[in-house]
Amino acid sequence: MSSASTKNVKLTALETTEVVLLLRQHFDAEKGAYHDGWSDLRIATHVKCKLASVEHVRTQHFGRLRTKTMPNTELINKQLADHQSLIDALTEDMSKLRADFVQLVGIVRYHVTEQSLKNALVVLEKRYPLASGLKDSAAYIPPKGDKT
Repeated sequence: MSSASTKNVKLTALETTEVVLLLRQHFDAEKGAYHDGWSDLRIATHVKCKLASVEHVRTQHFGRLRTKTMPNTELINKQLADHQSLIDALTEDMSKLRADFVQLVGIVRYHVTEQSLKNALVVLEKRYPLASGLKDSAAYIPPKGDKT
């Protein structure tokens, strides 16, 4: 730490206590590293004091940083694992839904009559004017035996 960074490091007793408590909670003195995504900057922001003040207290009472750690690495890795679990679950659900949909389309093709489909189209066209011409669209699935 340079002499320039030790200027203006005066903290109130309350600020010093807060800094020390946070260092005890989030700094591993044996490893010389923060954990839980904490850093000198995060402590300074939390306590609302100068970064140099936190660096001074840490160096004097807990030692120097010995490793360069990326802030929030552990937290980010945990969040990635949680998100990957969610993605895996959603992918599995989508596969099940797709299989159910394919099965439903098969049932509809074989059990719905042409007349019931025409009646349904008339109702849809009345309720939703944009649905007119649905029979000519790619979304139309003709029932079994329909030659249209």
